Amino acid sequence: MKLGAKCHVTVHEYLASNGWPQYKPPGCPQELSSDARTAVATLLGKTVTAPDAISGEPPEFDPSYIFDAGLGSSLARDVVSTHEIGLVGVATRVPNWSEKSDIARVVPFPPIEVSLLHAPNQSTPTDIDSHVSQRIGGRRITILGGLRKPEVEAELRRRFGDNLDIRWIESEPKKEPSLDCLRMMSGDRDLLVCILGAPGQLGLGHSVCGNAVTIAGRGGVRVLKCERPSKVSAVIVESLFRAP
Repeated sequence: MKLGAKCHVTVHEYLASNGWPQYKPPGCPQELSSDARTAVATLLGKTVTAPDAISGEPPEFDPSYIFDAGLGSSLARDVVSTHEIGLVGVATRVPNWSEKSDIARVVPFPPIEVSLLHAPNQSTPTDIDSHVSQRIGGRRITILGGLRKPEVEAELRRRFGDNLDIRWIESEPKKEPSLDCLRMMSGDRDLLVCILGAPGQLGLGHSVCGNAVTIAGRGGVRVLKCERPSKVSAVIVESLFRAP
């Protein structure tokens, strides 16, 4: 974790006005004051610098940063200056913003967006997608059921790799799809996603899905389930990122 150049100046000025380096962090127990000052000093020593890219109207956040106007302005300028050189996210607190959100936009500089990290060791969307891509490990994703949605395939490749191998076996009304191709699948090469179908939508149903699970399971294939095509990427993340 590092401070941006503008935030470094703002924070240092605030600390200096409050007696730094003898400054005592508010609400900090006396026995932890020394450790707290050491942590602040360490953070002040970690600054990322980038050319100031601001011209014209000063940037603002949406939702608004309400903790401190000066710090919010500095933070917005740092986001604009550093987003091109690998900015991952902003470590912050939920009460610092006008509303709870995992993303903040910087205006008037669209489409700059930054992840807001509210907890220690919290993963960013980029972290999650990178981890899932590694877990997929070159496996082909077979989507069984529903109607093929090119936008779903495009999202999967955007998030988990342009070369992602995707096969979609569609459902047809009142006709069960052939499951013969599943007999050749293996756990080291394949991942199966079954689309059950939400009420009123085309899908496999539980009976056909159960057969698919049985066949794929013989080859050690991980089988995931969701109700509709739009949930495919979410169920993959839930399985491969959250689960062992």
